[in-house]
Amino acid sequence: MSFKTKINLVRRKITRSLTQNIGSTKWNNDPNAAVEFKQLLISRPNHRLGNLLMITPLVQEINAAFPDCKIDLFVKGGLVPVIFKNYPSVQEYIILPRKPFKELVKYFMVWYKIKRKKYDLVINIDKGSSSGRLSTQFANANFKFFGELNDEIVQEYADYKHMAKYPVYEFRYYLKKFHFYICNRSQMLYFGLVEYFL
Repeated sequence: MSFKTKINLVRRKITRSLTQNIGSTKWNNDPNAAVEFKQLLISRPNHRLGNLLMITPLVQEINAAFPDCKIDLFVKGGLVPVIFKNYPSVQEYIILPRKPFKELVKYFMVWYKIKRKKYDLVINIDKGSSSGRLSTQFANANFKFFGELNDEIVQEYADYKHMAKYPVYEFRYYLKKFHFYICNRSQMLYFGLVEYFL
């Protein structure tokens, strides 16, 4: 293992330990409150193709529930515009540079983009992602899902560990709290896509 690799491993371990307790899911538990998401941020700052593809079921689920909702994606890498080019609801790509210390200005501009916008909901896909938790905490939003494990979801779904399924289960769980239910057509659509990638 090279010295650079060792340094990166230590850096990741320290960053995760510092950010693991940042934020907790923020939502209004008033069952009579009107739920309508028009502007949404999904946080998945990872450049790997597989991890980016795992976002698509959640985007489909949001589109089915709120057809007029506009979605911003906080990610890494240049593949995202290609993956989501056929998703008209995806409005803006907020792309974190892969080497922030070499692109400091670009790095800070990314965080400014997140802060300047008002979102109805922010969803962090990966609870273990330091940048994901920080961006969710930093964003200006009425509702925030940090992706922490929910006992009710864990007990109900044996496949909750699947990275593409858990965010959808979480999204549905909180919508049910507002007595908002999603049609079965959407359920068939996203599970068909997930099974394709298994």
